[in-house]
Amino acid sequence: MISNIKNHVVQNLLQANIIDQEEIEVYEFGIETFFSDVFNLITTAMIGILIGQFWECFIFQVTFISLRSFAGGYHASSEWKCWILSNAMVTGVLLLSRRLPMWFGPGVGLFLLLAAAGVILLLAPVENENNPLDSDEVESYKRRVRMMVLISVLSGILLYGLSNSFFWIIVLAVLSVALSLVIGTCAGKWKRKHKSEG
Repeated sequence: MISNIKNHVVQNLLQANIIDQEEIEVYEFGIETFFSDVFNLITTAMIGILIGQFWECFIFQVTFISLRSFAGGYHASSEWKCWILSNAMVTGVLLLSRRLPMWFGPGVGLFLLLAAAGVILLLAPVENENNPLDSDEVESYKRRVRMMVLISVLSGILLYGLSNSFFWIIVLAVLSVALSLVIGTCAGKWKRKHKSEG
């Protein structure tokens, strides 16, 4: 469906002489990414509404996306796998955030938040084979990740005073990014090892 929309929009842009033939791939990628992101955000918002945790879902998405955009991490091999994994993660996080305050005190949450932040600072950015970074980009991403981690940790601490639920959502968002970085790092090492052997 997204592919059909993408093709239709690009063809209209070509016919209107807004883009050149050489720019088709760039516009196709941008349009596909835009519609995919919008579809994913609508889906996760619906999950939040159905579970009765829209604001928790919103806070999770803002925290996760802002960190993950610069930290990198694991990427699924297809758009549908990414969609399934993302929505399963959001659903799991929202349901887990209801139980964690009953199981653990704020000290455990703060420890998990700081430990996950440390993992992110240590590993980020984790590259994807489809998006290699040069040394300037790595440094730029590291600076941005440090700022986003600081904002996330401070937001988590401040939100604890307002809402235990929001505090745990931020803890789980930072943990999710850290887990994605660990998996992405391990997957990258495994792929490089098998490429060098093959």
